[in-house]
Amino acid sequence: WCVERSIVSIRVAKGDGWLNMSELRDLYRWMSMDVSSLVSNATAEEKEALSKPAYIGQPVDVSDSHAIVRIALGVESLVSYLDDKDATLKEDLMTVKKLAAIGKHFEELKKS
Repeated sequence: WCVERSIVSIRVAKGDGWLNMSELRDLYRWMSMDVSSLVSNATAEEKEALSKPAYIGQPVDVSDSHAIVRIALGVESLVSYLDDKDATLKEDLMTVKKLAAIGKHFEELKKS
């Protein structure tokens, strides 16, 4: 991952590689949905993350080997953080856990 001012760019791992642009389009769609029931072998922690809708930036194709998704840290994020630091950080952590769980269980999700 890398940070450019207030935008965090993230490559998502899948097996021994990275999700490509086409796969990240699926991930982008699944991020806004409860997909916990579609992954039979997910851990309880992964199921919790997979059940929570999370909103991220659309995928961007950056090279032949991979694409990225982005999380923007805008004024709404800052205000949320100032109002309730712990809740905001918990929400951000859940988003990252969902990204990781989707990468880990990508093939099973794709078959559903």
